[in-house]
Amino acid sequence: MSSRKTVTHIITGLNVGGAERALHTLLTGGLYDEFDSHVISLTDEGYYGQILCEAGILVTCLAMSSGRVNLKSLWRLRKAMKTNQPDILQGWMYHGNIAAVIARFFVPKRVKLVWNIRTSVDDYSELSLSRRVIIRLGSILSNKTDVILFNSKRSFKQHVDLGYFAKKMITVPNGFDTNIWRPSKKINRQTRNNLGFYQDDLIIGFVGRNDTQKDPKNFFLAIENVMNVNINVKAIVIGKGLECVINKKKAKEIIFLGHCDKVSQIMPVFDILCLSSSVEGFPNVIGEAMACGVPCVTTNVGDAAEIVGDTGWVVKPGDSQALSWALQESLLVSQAERDARGRKARLKIINKYSISSTVDNYIEIYNNLLGVK
Repeated sequence: MSSRKTVTHIITGLNVGGAERALHTLLTGGLYDEFDSHVISLTDEGYYGQILCEAGILVTCLAMSSGRVNLKSLWRLRKAMKTNQPDILQGWMYHGNIAAVIARFFVPKRVKLVWNIRTSVDDYSELSLSRRVIIRLGSILSNKTDVILFNSKRSFKQHVDLGYFAKKMITVPNGFDTNIWRPSKKINRQTRNNLGFYQDDLIIGFVGRNDTQKDPKNFFLAIENVMNVNINVKAIVIGKGLECVINKKKAKEIIFLGHCDKVSQIMPVFDILCLSSSVEGFPNVIGEAMACGVPCVTTNVGDAAEIVGDTGWVVKPGDSQALSWALQESLLVSQAERDARGRKARLKIINKYSISSTVDNYIEIYNNLLGVK
């Protein structure tokens, strides 16, 4: 009989998103080597479900409709807890955290409860009533947890202000596999050739989705201004549903690639990565770009300013004029300076935000909860 402990991760869904990608990266980056892992999606298998299954990780889908609780899904959750009894229940994001509290009642033995909150609440007053209610419910139940994990210092402070139980809270930043996310002159050259770009074209990249928190409209307004004054600027946009955000007549210099499975095979072609979000925690795309040696222009959301530091440019959210100025400045500096910023950015990710250090932090937290030395 295996002596390995089991961690069950409960998350709203497994579609493309920051929390979902972070869960996948953690498990496949070494956490699954130390703990048996079971992932429960409140909805369906989305994008990452099959990928996790192929990695040997058990995935269970509760088939809730838009995450709404029903008797069938509760029965499936109860069955999952009885069949694969965890030693630790790890919730992901607000709905997953609350679901983990409920799941705890279905486990015959005493289990440790961990929450994971991965977004800031800069837009709290603008959130829907139901969203604000579940955040407040989390603050009420937070003292029932054993640990609450945050990937953002800013989010940590905001949730303390919202009444979350500070003594249980820990910040663990995102980690990145710098063997996957790395500079590549070969990819740069081939991608430019494949897309019909010249070697001296300046390419601005955007990776995200059509979501108000990602604020793609802010990016498109800014990039239009940049292209009006610099004919050598091109843009590559990665993400589903972004073509409808911009007027087609203004999109002739923009390449829309839609959803891409291997963003790491495109990122090295960027001269600059732009993050235009209005809300973030620890934006994965910033760390991924920096690991590829790509300097970033970002809005001051979540921990983005701290992560980028002096390797990039930071502007306030929602100001497309300021964003366009920062993009223009990033393109006016010499190629030598952009390269130097890129090298410094990659070194910062290697030294401070490696996937191995993040996995080690999770292993230490889990072992401490289980009394393992």
